[in-house]
Amino acid sequence: MKNILKAALIPAMCVSLYGQVFGRIQGTVTTTDGTPVAGAEVELARLDITWVKKIKADAKGAFMQVGLEPKNFKVTVTAPGMAPTEDQIKIPMNDVVIKHFILRTPKEARAEAPKGTEAVAPTPAELKASSGSAALVTALEAYNQQKFAEALPGLEKAVADLNESATTMPEGDARKVLTTQIATAERVYGLTLVEVGKEEPARPELTLKAEPYLAAAYKNNPKDVRYVNGLIEVAKAKHDAEGAKKYQAEADAIIGPRPELAFNEASTAWNAGKADKAMEGVKKAMAMDPKFPDSYYLLGLLELNKGDVKAAKAAWHKYLELAPTGRKAGEVKGYLKELQ
Repeated sequence: MKNILKAALIPAMCVSLYGQVFGRIQGTVTTTDGTPVAGAEVELARLDITWVKKIKADAKGAFMQVGLEPKNFKVTVTAPGMAPTEDQIKIPMNDVVIKHFILRTPKEARAEAPKGTEAVAPTPAELKASSGSAALVTALEAYNQQKFAEALPGLEKAVADLNESATTMPEGDARKVLTTQIATAERVYGLTLVEVGKEEPARPELTLKAEPYLAAAYKNNPKDVRYVNGLIEVAKAKHDAEGAKKYQAEADAIIGPRPELAFNEASTAWNAGKADKAMEGVKKAMAMDPKFPDSYYLLGLLELNKGDVKAAKAAWHKYLELAPTGRKAGEVKGYLKELQ
């Protein structure tokens, strides 16, 4: 029996925020005589949004950046004592761009530069927008991997820097992009605060901090169950039973009868050693759909955990009746054989 229970850890399903087919850029940075420029900084900036990524060339002057969206970028290459150079590229979908950059000394650059051209320094608002955008991109990568604690600092910086930029950013296309980024950063920040709050139950202030961000996201999209579920957690943290009941009813109305979600909650509780909560989830799933086979698989484990072998065998026989070739059928048959 112990062997059965130890083996029965059930993976829960998850959905990432978005999917993408990425490309990459790689190349070298050298001087005019071909000497590698070790440590040269290669800055990639999206042309459609405020997004910046900086990478360093290695000892051989080589650089590479993966995971780039198939968009247009401005590439700026700099190194101490050398004049900067830049170019524009388009990253192909699921492919590589190879670029070799040559850095010149200031004297060499002056000899080749057109007369009357001057570089324009970015404004403080543009700098904050750039740092906030970069922090957001990095944080979203962690969020989509469900590394919520890792994503949280980046999201905090993104929200702070983007909002600070918005206070002085003039009207125009850049301001429109910034507004969209702020909305994304704040709603993902709210969701992440809730997830980290779940991971750290001793810090309910994290969940409470999420409320204004989730409330704004919910107002803009009341049919997105992620925000509704987040507000359920906020209500629980506030000990607001009526609020939790209200949002739960809304979540149920959006989702409809989804026994697999209740089963996922039950399996998560089981894996965490919370058998009573797991049983509640199983019963909820069975009430939604008495013919959902996975419920009987987990019910068998729960009954066996209580020492009721007869009930466990009955649950597993029911599973085989509903899903004789199901994904757990072989495992269930093995359990029943062991209990004979």
